[in-house]
Amino acid sequence: MFVKIGLILLLLISQTPQYSDSVTTNVSSSRDIKEKSEQQKIKISQLEEKVKKEPKSIEAHYELGMAYFSNNLLDKATIEFKKVLELDSNHLETLLTLSEILIHNKEIDEAQKKCEQALKINPDYEKTYNLLGTIYLLQNKIDKAEESLKEALKRNPNSIIAHMNLGGFYHKTNRRGEAIKIFKSALKIVPNAPIVYINLGQIYLESGFYDEAIDTYHKLSKIIPNDPRVYDFLGIAYISSRQFDKGLAQIKKAIEIEPKYFLGYVHLGDYYFTQKKYDQTIEFYKKALEINPEQPNVQFQLGITYEAIKEYKNAIKEYEKLISLYPKFVAVYNNLAYLYADQKINLKRALQLAQKANELSPNSAAILDTLGWIYYQMKQYNPAVLNLEKAYNLISDNPMILYHLGMAYHKKGENKKAVAKFNQVLKLQPDFPEAKSIKEIINKK
Repeated sequence: MFVKIGLILLLLISQTPQYSDSVTTNVSSSRDIKEKSEQQKIKISQLEEKVKKEPKSIEAHYELGMAYFSNNLLDKATIEFKKVLELDSNHLETLLTLSEILIHNKEIDEAQKKCEQALKINPDYEKTYNLLGTIYLLQNKIDKAEESLKEALKRNPNSIIAHMNLGGFYHKTNRRGEAIKIFKSALKIVPNAPIVYINLGQIYLESGFYDEAIDTYHKLSKIIPNDPRVYDFLGIAYISSRQFDKGLAQIKKAIEIEPKYFLGYVHLGDYYFTQKKYDQTIEFYKKALEINPEQPNVQFQLGITYEAIKEYKNAIKEYEKLISLYPKFVAVYNNLAYLYADQKINLKRALQLAQKANELSPNSAAILDTLGWIYYQMKQYNPAVLNLEKAYNLISDNPMILYHLGMAYHKKGENKKAVAKFNQVLKLQPDFPEAKSIKEIINKK
């Protein structure tokens, strides 16, 4: 149904894990991660002692700032970088790293000022142009963004980062052909760079070039053979090309390599959902949530799966839990409201939920449809028509909205309008679930 705001994750490339911009990427075990974390703590502690002993040392404050920055302690990093600038207002790397933090904090204008100051210090530094490109893109200054990113590559033609940023820009602005050229150029500089193959694979997938995506991920598997994400990507590429058995085998291989690889279980659940094999769907979503419980999209999809098999109590339980944990998750409010309305239970609660969804996301056809249908079930036909007409004005060719509006007109006695909407439903979807009842109403007029 249109009114259900689903989040099938499988073929949405944006759901795949994001790699860093480093040229090589390896998977670390939980033990490795723990050891690295301990080492970082020791390093930070040593640098903090160094700063205490040398409070006027630019190098000491900068090193501590970078240690904080590397560990995502951005507030502490900012304090150290500001101390560096108090000692040397033209410290180039500090200006640019602060700019990165400001971009992260969405203080875009301040980030731009720092970059412009850096340009005055060194007008030939590639990193400055890369950051300016990001800033201009966030400001929706597309031409300026492209100009800056091209300038970065011009300043350093052998920079893998400059290639990745310009290629990423073309990818983001739907210039996939140009993105592919840039990424292929990057491979001439660093032939075994995983991040390049990952981006190429994503573009091929999004473009429907599944054979190319599969070939790209196979090459990647030879470079980083023990990385579960590679086989996950490869599995998605096979499934996208409708080679389902091969796809499942690759995703399962990812889980064999790393049994706690969360996305592998999610993608298996997604696949089985598309095949309407709901028992397996629930099994894999639950396994994913055991590994990483704080994943609202997966929990939401679990609720949708329960709805699909008419286990409404379990669906309600998942949705209500999500609302308590994520009070701004609009789709949950809408789905739960519609579920209550469609089952004709707890209509007051349904209305509250739909109104909250509408407050969080005004002018959504799906939410207005839900709101109208709740009023219909409450036999309040005037507000039902009002909201359903708003939904129809936003999307005029959705059979479910047309059906709901037709039923509201029917109950108000506006029979010509009702018949017109019902005929549109049947024209758009002859096998509409309520086609039989629609025809009966039409034949009575």
